[in-house]
Amino acid sequence: MIADVIRLGPGNRHLLLNVAEDVFDDELVFDRIEKFLNEKNHILIVACLNGRVIGQLTAMVHRHLDSPDEVYIDNLGVTPQHQRQGVATKLIERMLDIGRELGCQNVWVATDLDNEAAAALYRQTGAVGATVSMFSYGLAE
Repeated sequence: MIADVIRLGPGNRHLLLNVAEDVFDDELVFDRIEKFLNEKNHILIVACLNGRVIGQLTAMVHRHLDSPDEVYIDNLGVTPQHQRQGVATKLIERMLDIGRELGCQNVWVATDLDNEAAAALYRQTGAVGATVSMFSYGLAE
């Protein structure tokens, strides 16, 4: 199996019309796709096989006032049928290339401590792990 890895933008968003099951966490929403793809610092990379999206990676470039720019990988998903076949690795490798092209000096990703498959993937692609605490604010009413 050889999947094509493509960075999406407004001109090729039509690829999101044919997405395999469980590639994204939830249903895609057209308005959100438009907003995401039109943001210059947002990145969406997809893996396609025979015209169907079988994997995706979303990321954002963080611009800082006092330190080098970095990329935050927000989400990575591969349809269960194609997991453990190198698709996620190809997505990560493409993201690392994009980060370099953009002049970023760091790419980071967070995952749950018990997500052993994700931790193995990140280690295998060269990431170094660190334990951190995460805090979040709920803003919905």
